[in-house]
Amino acid sequence: KIEDLKLAISNDMDFVRIGVDPQALNQAEPFIKLSKESGLFTAVNFMKSYTEPPKQFAKLSHEAKKMGADLIYIVDSAGGMFPDEIKDYVRCIQDLSPETELGFHGHNNLGLSVANSITAIESGVSFIDVSLQGFGRGGGNVPSEQFICALIKRGIEMNINPIELMDVSEKYFDLLDSNSGIDSLDTISGLADFHSSYMQTIQEYSQKYKVDPRQLIIAVSEIDKKNAYESTVDKEAKKLQKQGNSGSWKSLYKNYFGKEQDD
Repeated sequence: KIEDLKLAISNDMDFVRIGVDPQALNQAEPFIKLSKESGLFTAVNFMKSYTEPPKQFAKLSHEAKKMGADLIYIVDSAGGMFPDEIKDYVRCIQDLSPETELGFHGHNNLGLSVANSITAIESGVSFIDVSLQGFGRGGGNVPSEQFICALIKRGIEMNINPIELMDVSEKYFDLLDSNSGIDSLDTISGLADFHSSYMQTIQEYSQKYKVDPRQLIIAVSEIDKKNAYESTVDKEAKKLQKQGNSGSWKSLYKNYFGKEQDD
């Protein structure tokens, strides 16, 4: 809401990231305008960047820059992109608008977030998002500890002691009752480019029709990677049931929350 941005501005925030699906860029324009008029460093985070091909994404990035954005973010919301794809997106943006400053926000559903982030840096991206132990939605984000070590191995010195960073990480993560291990739903989400904000709908209909939620994720994403409309999920779950697909929502699956941060 624009009121939230006004509240942030009134409390002396000096930068903002405006998250928007590529297809809805026009909705971000009033936020970009207000942010720039208020003197904030303004980033546009294109959530689910992979839902537009690189050349079209480059055009949208250029439009966002013309609206006033200081920084454009490529966002792998489902954690299913590969390094060569990151390279293509960056190259297309640079070909069209060489002066555009870029960022990358990765998720780790397929274990590629660090490789994608290194590729982004080596392709000319200036900003990389990381978090301690990859803490974040779905399959998690880029783990700070692994990222720093990978940079060191690539000869990029950050003046950060990785062991001290790990000590900080372990100190605070001991206080969290967090799930460990790899959740197969996160991995399948990366495979299918499925955003976890729709996981409650998957849970509801996989339980209703007693079908495997992982197969349901794949089926829904083959139709639409941008949204998982309830009508679509219902229809695909019925199809799977008729095909004899059986399964269940396992108790070991972690809890997903509706209307998660849509990044």
